[in-house]
Amino acid sequence: MRGCLVLARPGAQPGPVLTARLRRQVVPVAAPSQGSVARKEVKRTRTCYTVLGSAHGCSLLQLQPVTAFSSQLLVHLTLLLCPTLGDHVYSPRVGAVLGQSFLLPAESAPPCTQVLPKQVLDRLRLTQQQVHLLPLHLHLHQLQLPAAVLAAPPPPFFLRTLHCLGLPTHLEPQGGCRQ
Repeated sequence: MRGCLVLARPGAQPGPVLTARLRRQVVPVAAPSQGSVARKEVKRTRTCYTVLGSAHGCSLLQLQPVTAFSSQLLVHLTLLLCPTLGDHVYSPRVGAVLGQSFLLPAESAPPCTQVLPKQVLDRLRLTQQQVHLLPLHLHLHQLQLPAAVLAAPPPPFFLRTLHCLGLPTHLEPQGGCRQ
């Protein structure tokens, strides 16, 4: 289980996010055909999530990756139009016009410093020029192994951000991943 701070609240009901892994990247493939899956051109990826709290334009999510590929969680959250706080690679793919978020094509949104809403900047006491210093707010809180469960408390910067945003500071596991 991972704790993650995202900008916005996911619009869809909590549950799985499905995409496909194409070559070495996790990318959205609307509906991969059985043939493309059989030929191993794409592999299905899946992440379940639960909203633990929302305030001031941000949400704290519990993420449960069912599959594991490099950057899967960051890509899935971007597809939900909820980029991870401190994600300076995939977050530029989420654009907004008149308060409505939308996904930009990867080729038109190269990695750059994340742009935060004024409300979030004010709560974190940051200027946009300082945002490049913001670390990625994605924390592996609990790892379940066959013989043990390993847990790690969130780092101080993560807890400080939760406090500034008025979000819960205890990451307690919620429910399981629905199929």
